Amino acid sequence: MYKNIYLLLGFFACFVVQAQIGGVNTYSFLDLPSSSRINALSRQITIMDSDPAMFWENPASSNILSSKGIAFSNAFFFNGINAGSLSYNQYMDQKEFSIHGGFRYVSYGDFESTDELGNVLGTFSANDYVFQIGASKALYGRLQLGASIKWIQSSYETYSSSGLAGDFGLIYHLDEKNLNIGLVAKNMGLQLSTYSGVRESIPFDLQLAISKRLEHLPFRFTFLYHHLHRWNILYDDPSQQTNNFLGSEDVAEGASWFTQLMSHVVISGEFLFGKKENLRLHFSYDGQQRREMNLSYTGIAGFAFGAEVLLKRFRFGFSSSSWHLGQSMQQVSVATNFVEFKKKSVLPSSSE
Repeated sequence: MYKNIYLLLGFFACFVVQAQIGGVNTYSFLDLPSSSRINALSRQITIMDSDPAMFWENPASSNILSSKGIAFSNAFFFNGINAGSLSYNQYMDQKEFSIHGGFRYVSYGDFESTDELGNVLGTFSANDYVFQIGASKALYGRLQLGASIKWIQSSYETYSSSGLAGDFGLIYHLDEKNLNIGLVAKNMGLQLSTYSGVRESIPFDLQLAISKRLEHLPFRFTFLYHHLHRWNILYDDPSQQTNNFLGSEDVAEGASWFTQLMSHVVISGEFLFGKKENLRLHFSYDGQQRREMNLSYTGIAGFAFGAEVLLKRFRFGFSSSSWHLGQSMQQVSVATNFVEFKKKSVLPSSSE
């Protein structure tokens, strides 16, 4: 098991390229949130509980608590764009490791096809898909390792592309201190076939996070730092340049150290009420998204909020994040566990 994980990590590491920010990667939909909870938390790689969709953020999150858990989610973007996911986890008792798998899609709707004169020739569609499978294993009592492999398929009118990528992550948990540390390398891979003969990079990201659940308050906070491998991730907007006697200078190049630091930072928190966390309230602040949505008036760009409620055997979630001054993105999720439908089944209590 361990040898296979290390071989998988080494294989994908061979294809990692320098990340590019600002829309020059292909398959950027891989960075979209896969559930309402993840949308509300912006990014989250340290949680190990009964949530069956967390493996999309860190494959090490799959564990015995999420065994037989299944989740469905759908996000409602602008102009009829929809993105959804289906997730499942299974703990293998005899081998003492967890496996997980899922499917994600983005549907951009139908478009009119026209010639150079504007005459309508018909309609076409655009879609993205990804299939992911993986496994995780507990080591030495405190360390959880996980790896995933994903097949990517993209189709825009007559243009199509496919890719292969993988994630590798770990979570080190100190249960007596309610403290988790997560590290994940996401989207290590390559484009197998191109849209029009030009090979593009995949949005690789190396993330590090620490989360702490307070002892006397049902609250967990998380600090996450993304793009560890690259310091300057600011977008160079050609329309935002400063002019001086030496010529023009991109704002991103002259940004302060603190501005660049905060562009890497995500701060999130959760209130967890009830013995089975019957009610979860989430919120987050994403520094990069806040800056990239910075126009003359930023509003609540970069902030996200959400809630989950446990009703009988099902957990329903809703979240909203501000991606534009004029409109926000909403996401809904529903999750359950097949064990809950067995009359005499007893699930372990949820913990980090």
